[in-house]
Amino acid sequence: MSAIQSLFDSGTMPVLRKALSAYAIRHRVIADNMANVATEGYRAKQVEFEDLLAAEDTLPISGLRTAPGHLPIGGPSGNADPKIVDQNNGFDNGVNDVDVDREMVAIGENQLMYRMVTRLLHGRYQGLRTAITGQVRG
Repeated sequence: MSAIQSLFDSGTMPVLRKALSAYAIRHRVIADNMANVATEGYRAKQVEFEDLLAAEDTLPISGLRTAPGHLPIGGPSGNADPKIVDQNNGFDNGVNDVDVDREMVAIGENQLMYRMVTRLLHGRYQGLRTAITGQVRG
């Protein structure tokens, strides 16, 4: 791996890129649920990502925590892929199991998460730009 490539494939960059992709997929799934609110027999879907990321094996390095205040060393490597699964929420609107109120809350929450990740990625890329050019932009 080249030095330049390692700048983009190390640290939190892979996790942030994977999260951005997962939130885009989640937006599409929520939109599909909303579009099918009147489709008889439609099963609402959801995207699982955060739980899969948290359960993922940590990086090959690890640190010893000798006190409760120490930060853990190691973390997700960004290899978790989002999964589309049935919601199985027990809701019944008389036609299918799409809960419009739940979907509206989910799309708002997803939009906030997507914006947060784009800002974090922007900051990382801005830091790389500053390191390469030596100029701080305002």
